[in-house]
Amino acid sequence: MTGGAAAALALVASGVVAAAADDDTEIDGNVTVTITDPSPSPTRTPVPPVPSEVPTSVTGAAALIGGVRQTVVRRPNAEGTGIVVTVGGLTIELKARTASGGEVALDSDGAVLVQTDGSYLVSGSGFAEFSPASVAHYTDPTLLGTLMTDGSGAFSGSFPVPPAIAVGDHHVQLLGYTSAGSPAVITMGVRVKAAPVTTTPAISGPAGTVSYPGPSTGSQAPVTVTQEPTTDDLGSGALDLGVFAVSALRATAVPTFDLQGGTVSLSMIVRNTSPEAFDATIAFRLDSLLGGAVAQVEGIGVPHIQPGESRLIAATFEPVGNWTLYRGYATFTPPEVVDNTALSPVSRQADVLVPPPAALPVLALLILVTLGILVWMLVTGRLQAMYAARRRGGDEDDEPPASTEQPDELVGSGAASR
Repeated sequence: MTGGAAAALALVASGVVAAAADDDTEIDGNVTVTITDPSPSPTRTPVPPVPSEVPTSVTGAAALIGGVRQTVVRRPNAEGTGIVVTVGGLTIELKARTASGGEVALDSDGAVLVQTDGSYLVSGSGFAEFSPASVAHYTDPTLLGTLMTDGSGAFSGSFPVPPAIAVGDHHVQLLGYTSAGSPAVITMGVRVKAAPVTTTPAISGPAGTVSYPGPSTGSQAPVTVTQEPTTDDLGSGALDLGVFAVSALRATAVPTFDLQGGTVSLSMIVRNTSPEAFDATIAFRLDSLLGGAVAQVEGIGVPHIQPGESRLIAATFEPVGNWTLYRGYATFTPPEVVDNTALSPVSRQADVLVPPPAALPVLALLILVTLGILVWMLVTGRLQAMYAARRRGGDEDDEPPASTEQPDELVGSGAASR
């Protein structure tokens, strides 16, 4: 064997040779080296679904290997977010994910719980290397997709829930080949629930509204109520009642130059911390600490607060009149019972000080009147006359008092006479 051939064999034996070469390549005329594709194209076709092979319940599992029914072991995974099925040297894990990618915990029955807008995460091991592994969804047979196992017979993939799937109990079926080449069909029960619906209602107008006359305008003070989902934190002063939580009432004021204008806004965040969606109502009231009630709105619906949802609800009172200090109230009324917990209305209050720029027009008017009077007095000469009169009065005050001493010559003559 020549040195070149020995070197080539050493490279092949050590796995260093990685570049492709034609089969039956002669090296130095004496040694033949054959290089094969490390990832050969699979020759097996995907196993077709078997709709009749389904477990008897949503928490069950069934398996056919080579057409023969097998004993299946099903258990929850360590995190409680999926199930693990083992049968005949095969291991399959099935988990559910939300639309945002979060994993969903098993429900109280131990079933895999997936939302209609979610997806399945399926992984497995112990299958034939480089072979197809398909995932199908039942009750209505729907092929979700096909993966290829790697060189160790493992795979992992994510598959969306079929569109328009009905809420209820269904099955997911994994179809592949064992390491011995036998077709394997593993079926697992799943439970589909409706995806949460985020509502953004806008409530405005007189519905459910009782308005008091504005304290300075003598007219009704309109109230506009809006609500929208929010990701803001509840902040300090929040009240957590276990089933729901509310933030402190926040009051803000926007002054105007209009004596009968001005705006006060009251807002509060409500969060559903229960596992159930519920409807509620809310009421807002605004009082002037100087002039009594301004306005209130009652019976505003807060519909469909989903589990985990936070909603910002705000009431805007405009105009509120030329007042400076207000006190706002909000009363949130949940259902009487949520998640087997008896509930009662919760009220919160907040004070807000309105700066007084609404009085600035009056001040400006006073300044203009004063300047006008000064100009008129200057033009008519009255200002100069007043100044001269004051000056004369000052000069008279400055004259020295009359002396009471006698002249020197009189003193002298008197002295001589004596």
